Amino acid sequence: MAKTLNLDSLEKLRDLTDVDRLAQEHQIILLTVDQVLVKPQVREDFKDIEELAETLKTEGQQSPIIVGPMNPDTKKYPLQKGGRRVAAATLLPGFKLKAIVDAAVRDDSDEVFSQLIENVHRDDLNPYEIGKGLAKAKANAKARGAHMSNQDIAKRMSKSETWVSIHLGLADLPDELVNLIKKGITGDTEVLREMRQLKTLQLEVYESFISKAHADGSLSRQQVREAVKLAKGKPIAGKTLGTPTVGGGQGDKTATPPVPPQQETSGDVPPVSHAKPGANQAPQEKEGTEPPTPVTETQTSQVTNQTSTPNSSTSKKNGKGYIPITAERQVIGIKVALDSAVASGYLMNDRVSEDPSKAWCMLMIGGSQQPKQIKVDQIDIVSVAAMETDG
Repeated sequence: MAKTLNLDSLEKLRDLTDVDRLAQEHQIILLTVDQVLVKPQVREDFKDIEELAETLKTEGQQSPIIVGPMNPDTKKYPLQKGGRRVAAATLLPGFKLKAIVDAAVRDDSDEVFSQLIENVHRDDLNPYEIGKGLAKAKANAKARGAHMSNQDIAKRMSKSETWVSIHLGLADLPDELVNLIKKGITGDTEVLREMRQLKTLQLEVYESFISKAHADGSLSRQQVREAVKLAKGKPIAGKTLGTPTVGGGQGDKTATPPVPPQQETSGDVPPVSHAKPGANQAPQEKEGTEPPTPVTETQTSQVTNQTSTPNSSTSKKNGKGYIPITAERQVIGIKVALDSAVASGYLMNDRVSEDPSKAWCMLMIGGSQQPKQIKVDQIDIVSVAAMETDG
């Protein structure tokens, strides 16, 4: 006689399973390594695992790992946080990991963000790992048919959109630069971005910098920055494009020697005009953009050195840690994340937005100056200097 399917029994069994799951939630349980399902982690470089294993052996596990509810089919708990501790435990046969079960329902992007937030705020991830993690979260959202903007990511990570844009741009670094990061030679996001540009502009110079970095154990931000400018055809006084010398001793002559200290603060802020509109040039009412302010030859020469140390004839140090200037001469250099690019420029001091959450900025976009209204929380200040005056 065929048995009939008892739906009431199945319902009771499901309820018992839920009760067991809820009973485990937020309780510390002991798991072997084989009971933990390790999914791909945002961290790729697990350092000092042997040392951590020795610590687990002698001192015990101080912080539990975080896992999801047990999969009834595999009998395993999916790992959410604690990749290094699990990796270290694999070196200790029979070691049981303390674990806390988190039953919260998360999608793939949520899991990536959970790992990123934990590690980023502890400075445990390098820029490349952060970039790949952010890109993965975006891709997971897209696969679900959801749109995830840089602003969405910034809010989720409690970071600026500029930070998000910069790190997303590092998600596909060349292997040579990834190796420099893994060896601890550099983790400077500006150096990494400039080096990637240099590879496209001047491969031979790029390869020389890679060799020099491995030989010296470091990479000069200023020299890389200058090499990129020279490769783009931007002149730097007394310098020509060439390959850097390996072993930067005092007697060495490099093709891109450091510039004087007063020039180093210029960063990526372009030589843009600070000229104010004339009486018949009122700001347009249309939000977000307006025609660029005309640039005269005199104005251009003034702002070319906008971030250099002010001329002693126009601004004198007073021994109090500041140089007195008039308000209109203050130049606030900025960087702003615009979609997939980061634009440089300055805050405009001849107008104030009608929306207090926004500011008018003059940005260098596509080789031309463009006034834009930008949300204040998208703006990163990179320099504050005095604009030179005639006479």
